[in-house]
Amino acid sequence: MVIAEPRALVEKLTARVAELEARLGQSSRNSSKPPSSDGPDKERRTQQPSGRKPGGQPGHKGHSRELVPPEAVTEHKTVVPDACDACQGPVSSRAGGPPPVREQQVDIPPMKPSVLQLLFEWRWCERCERWVRGERPCGLPQGAFGPNLLVLEALLTGKFRLTKRLVASLLADVLKVKLSPASVCAAEQRMSVALAPAVEEGREYIRNSEYAHLDETGWVERLRRAWLWTAVAGAVTVFTVARSRGSSIAKAILGEDFVGFLITDRWLGYNWADKFLR
Repeated sequence: MVIAEPRALVEKLTARVAELEARLGQSSRNSSKPPSSDGPDKERRTQQPSGRKPGGQPGHKGHSRELVPPEAVTEHKTVVPDACDACQGPVSSRAGGPPPVREQQVDIPPMKPSVLQLLFEWRWCERCERWVRGERPCGLPQGAFGPNLLVLEALLTGKFRLTKRLVASLLADVLKVKLSPASVCAAEQRMSVALAPAVEEGREYIRNSEYAHLDETGWVERLRRAWLWTAVAGAVTVFTVARSRGSSIAKAILGEDFVGFLITDRWLGYNWADKFLR
């Protein structure tokens, strides 16, 4: 007589073992797992041999680095042979020879921050009978960081999406400029205020354009769900981060009286636009 419960348990455990063994044998070669998840014991994916030699094939158009124009060269050095490389005999200059071969090497100068120190001295006013302190030079911004450093911080966090700590670490390692993540946040706020007129000018240009492209995609803002809206007209692109994906954001970007052609996908947030102009 066969006991039903132990037999069912054995069949269940056998199926579970088979499932785990199949999962253990998964890799990027036989599943959707990325190659980076393969362990060191997994066989690496190799390209099937084609019989051709590695590298560019005969007839392939070569690619080389484009030389910068002469006006962009900062240093010139002429290299002249001292002797013949075959017989070591003397060499001389003669007309009719081949043109010189140009080669360029791009480098960056040693990075060292420029530090401006201001000394605000005091002077006594005989008429008012009080001390008067020197004023900040016209055009010199407030704060501990100059405009070039502020632009670099905004570029690293805005375009290259580095975290505040990574920006602070990079500036300390490369430029020897020490600042805190909080200082990076403050620099971002200053740049936002400085760029606000230019951003508004871009929005006004798009609102008055004959056509505009508008789209949105998922975004994360302060660990919360948001959307990145992109409006394009000609060479002008304006980005807007909003908590909503609704039509109110599209109307705020384009203006409710937008009368140009609107190029979008079929998201219902754009259904308010004239269907004959969309």
